[in-house]
Amino acid sequence: MDVLLYAPENPGNLGSIIRTSVGLGVDTLHVYDQYDLLSDRSRMHTTSRGHDDKVNLVSVGDSLEFMLQHEHRFATTLAKGSKRLGDPDYDVEIPEDSVIMFGNETRGLPRELSRRHDITRIAIPTRGMDYCLSLPVAYAIVLYEFLRQHPDHFPRRGIG
Repeated sequence: MDVLLYAPENPGNLGSIIRTSVGLGVDTLHVYDQYDLLSDRSRMHTTSRGHDDKVNLVSVGDSLEFMLQHEHRFATTLAKGSKRLGDPDYDVEIPEDSVIMFGNETRGLPRELSRRHDITRIAIPTRGMDYCLSLPVAYAIVLYEFLRQHPDHFPRRGIG
């Protein structure tokens, strides 16, 4: 599984995602770095609790091109659905060779990524549209669901 973080805005959130990645065995994150967070790792270092050197952060220049390299494509969303796009999936199987995309904190994913016909949208149910989860929390929930479906990828205690 590959992860694409699309234009994260908050270095603290990226640090939290890094810390979660280390704890759950993800060694590479792909980042479309519109806000140049990867150039100054000081705040990332603090919120990752010093684990920022344990995850390979790969800058992605063209997020659409990167996404198209994967057969199985997923976009996380908080939207309930629409007549045109249909309902998002709440119970979805995530193949091992997937890419899962997470949008940024303010605007989510751009339409060119999230509203393609070949994208499966993963929704995390919440109380309503007024309540949304932080990017690191949404990332942890989706990553844990992938690991639940693929227990052979789940980190073993004391390894790594």
